[in-house]
Amino acid sequence: MNAATVNVDPSHLKIVTIKWGSRYPGAYANVLREETRKFGLAKSNFICFTDDPSGLAADIDARPLPEIDLPERYRWTFWRKLALFDPALKLDGPCLYLDLDVVLTGNLEPLLASWNGQPRFIKNWLGAKTIKRGGYEHINSSVMLYNGATCGRVLAKFHADQTGAFSRYPTDQGYIYECLEDVAGFFTDGQCVSFKRHCLPRFPLNLFLTPRVPEDARVVCFHGKPDPHEAAAGFRTGKLKHRCKPVPWIPLPATNPT
Repeated sequence: MNAATVNVDPSHLKIVTIKWGSRYPGAYANVLREETRKFGLAKSNFICFTDDPSGLAADIDARPLPEIDLPERYRWTFWRKLALFDPALKLDGPCLYLDLDVVLTGNLEPLLASWNGQPRFIKNWLGAKTIKRGGYEHINSSVMLYNGATCGRVLAKFHADQTGAFSRYPTDQGYIYECLEDVAGFFTDGQCVSFKRHCLPRFPLNLFLTPRVPEDARVVCFHGKPDPHEAAAGFRTGKLKHRCKPVPWIPLPATNPT
């Protein structure tokens, strides 16, 4: 191991998520918190930035939704995640960001191993044709390990040229990587996986076989359709290749999102 790297002590870790609007109620943050406890991070401080703390468990550190200057059309989109890099939030030290709709499936401590203090991301799951075209989003931002006190350039650069950011990238993901590319690292391949790419059997087997978690996966990320609650119940609409039988390993609260 390089002398500059460390295995992060979970008791010194901040787990961060962000929740707004009514799509996912507080119970979803509670499930995520319980799953982090189950998978090795029980001693970590779990922070939920939200515009509505009602229903959050007592051991969740609920904080106001960070302010960010966004045009109205982007105000309630994934671009809000850029606010999590604001040094004013005092997220100093190791922070593990998790999207509210990820599903945890294994011990999370390997995500923290040999960390050099620089941001660590999921290397985006892309086909050869996409990479050959260029101009793609290099990361998926569903899971990020970073020091909130040292990544302020993301927000500073965004405020200096929002129009340029929106014109170059359809989501926050490509922009975050552009800002931090010179210091960015990646989680080990296979630790963070895509439900559709790595768990869902290929069509037409997805219509008959239950999705399975790859052996070394720690986090399953959901992008596009289905959402986790839809996959848990069995997804029977949309494209045939995205449909699935009910998935028993997705933990959900009693209240489904609206």
